[in-house]
Amino acid sequence: MAKAKTPVVSLAQKSIRVGTALIELDSPAWQAWLLHRQAFAVAVGPGQDFSVRWLAARGIWAAYRTVGGVQVFTYLRRGEEPTAERLATMNADLWGRMRAQLSDDAVDALIAAALAPLAPLFLGSVRPETVVESLTGSVCPPAQENSQARNIAIRIFAALQRLTEAPVEH
Repeated sequence: MAKAKTPVVSLAQKSIRVGTALIELDSPAWQAWLLHRQAFAVAVGPGQDFSVRWLAARGIWAAYRTVGGVQVFTYLRRGEEPTAERLATMNADLWGRMRAQLSDDAVDALIAAALAPLAPLFLGSVRPETVVESLTGSVCPPAQENSQARNIAIRIFAALQRLTEAPVEH
């Protein structure tokens, strides 16, 4: 027997498609749908999705995400339902917990994987300083640039270089 496909909630659209119907989050139809669900996935963006599961024994909803072999969880309090706002909060909490669990090398690997399609645009005949300045501006607007943003940009550039095996020029 084929495994049933996990329903997917779109956090950006604040809805879920069930058959031909589109159910808006936080609506009475959403509340009714939750009564008959044990689990669903939440689509946030590439590499950012997470799963939500009803833990009947504890009477709470749990969200979890697995990245790079590391799994983190967050929970709603007893009696709280997974509303659009709470799902967004759970997403932020999961990323905070994930960041605390991953080493800098693992974060660099995740950054490189996410930016892999862009590597050819950044690397090649472009000077490293130009790439770092561009990335620093992407991480933090020019009016607020600081050393932390520059350090992040340097880490992203280094990850991209490792990804494309381009030689480092100074």
